[in-house]
Amino acid sequence: KLVGEETFRISRELVDEFMTVDTDAVDYVSLIQSVHACDRHYVGETADLRCRLQAHHEGRSVYTRGFKPWVLVCYVGFASETSAKSFERHLKSGSGKTFLRRHFRSHDASDGRRG
Repeated sequence: KLVGEETFRISRELVDEFMTVDTDAVDYVSLIQSVHACDRHYVGETADLRCRLQAHHEGRSVYTRGFKPWVLVCYVGFASETSAKSFERHLKSGSGKTFLRRHFRSHDASDGRRG
């Protein structure tokens, strides 16, 4: 077999598996950044990303109300709540914070560009 054929077979299996996922059951881990205090970020997990972002904008979160408005920097979808919560915990750990600083925290919230 050629390596490319094997890669294609594995990719096809992953696509087929993805197509069977109930998208209504997706949980998200998101990174948001304050528009006015660019050094302020928040990582959170939710089943309803739009509703959760609205809550941050309206000041309904104790941890983010003092730095609103917020901009979404990135989000990752998970097929299970357990996986999402585990990833959220990782991003809030020391090595997770280092990963975020290295890959996402140069984001300029005022104009949506990376700095």
